[in-house]
Amino acid sequence: MSEEMIRNIQSRIAEMYGEIAKNEEKIQRLEKAAHEIQQEQGFAIENKHLIQKPIITTDIWNGKSANKATDIREQINDVYNDLFTWKVEDQLVSIEDKIQQLRSLNNSLYSNISSQQASLTYYRTQKN
Repeated sequence: MSEEMIRNIQSRIAEMYGEIAKNEEKIQRLEKAAHEIQQEQGFAIENKHLIQKPIITTDIWNGKSANKATDIREQINDVYNDLFTWKVEDQLVSIEDKIQQLRSLNNSLYSNISSQQASLTYYRTQKN
């Protein structure tokens, strides 16, 4: 095996390690984003009750405007539920899927690196 072939294998190994490092950075950013989203979701859920403030009773307010305000609050509540429950969960699932894809890719790269290193070891022993 020529020195050039050995250098090419070493270069491919270095490139794969570089790709793994980039993927690990992406994983860290995605994990941080998921954590921040979960915190915001928790904050939103904790404060959902504020939609109903102030409480509108017939003693305070009644009639067409009161009914309209109640309807608007119900619509806001529905949107709030959709946004902070389903859409956020969809985003978290999407982030977790991407993290798993990157981890799988890294595992494949590590396997390929091991194979390339075994080839290098073999070629070096054949050379001597």
